[in-house]
Amino acid sequence: MGKPTGLGKVAQATMNFIQKVAMARKYGKNATTKNNVFKLVEALLALADEEIAVPGDKLKATFNVEWVKEDELLVSGKFQQKRNKQTKIVEGITKEDLWTLVECFGKALETLSTQG
Repeated sequence: MGKPTGLGKVAQATMNFIQKVAMARKYGKNATTKNNVFKLVEALLALADEEIAVPGDKLKATFNVEWVKEDELLVSGKFQQKRNKQTKIVEGITKEDLWTLVECFGKALETLSTQG
């Protein structure tokens, strides 16, 4: 599958991602959230294009990032979850792994201030 090139892919992917997050979750639409989403999408695009690598020992999940269409990225993963002395494989990616991915990309996510 051909990979899109240029800044257009980042902007389009970010807008699609922001819309899906806004519809699926109760996250705010403030500037901090949008900046964090933009950084995450940039890091995922860089990982898909093999511009960055994340050391496996820093992650709980194994990432799988691939282009499924010219403007669509599939992100999946699996990690081990331990409960009651049992370990099972769970599909998904942890929030901590997403933070690590963005840090390996050379950026930092901002935290929202809940103080008023």
